[in-house]
Amino acid sequence: MFYTAAGSLKQLRKQVTSIRTFAQLPEPQLYASSPVSAWTPSEHLDHLIRVCTSIVELLLDPAARPLSRKINVIGRVILHAGRIPRGRAAAPKQFIAERTATAQLLASLDALEMAIARIPIADIPKRTDATVKHPRFGGLTPSQALRFVAIHNDHHLRIIADMLKGDDR
Repeated sequence: MFYTAAGSLKQLRKQVTSIRTFAQLPEPQLYASSPVSAWTPSEHLDHLIRVCTSIVELLLDPAARPLSRKINVIGRVILHAGRIPRGRAAAPKQFIAERTATAQLLASLDALEMAIARIPIADIPKRTDATVKHPRFGGLTPSQALRFVAIHNDHHLRIIADMLKGDDR
């Protein structure tokens, strides 16, 4: 499947709208547990915003240094397939979700949107060195990082949607 940095960025902007909608759920839904996931919708949203913010900040860092480790086979398969399989993978320590209030989710989301608006999209495809470290996939180029964050968001947004409709796929 072919993807572009601009297409991934467009998808990311649409996802931010979905994240905002979910963040404004009534508290009983936002903090509800479900057999679908060990996390509540609030925790999924907190995790998404943390991961997105981290990647966007790396994309905006002019001093980002090339990594010695490039993307691995698992990372290539995920980027090609455009999906992350469901399971119980542990999030890296800095991205472990917390139950977060609506106001904090929205404030973090506002900051994320401002950062996304500063991404120099015309320069992203020109940067071909792996500069974004992923704990399981290795080093991602800026274009691969944008693709990954869009796939990652889609994964968690689908889980939240299934939680809200009671679907335990």
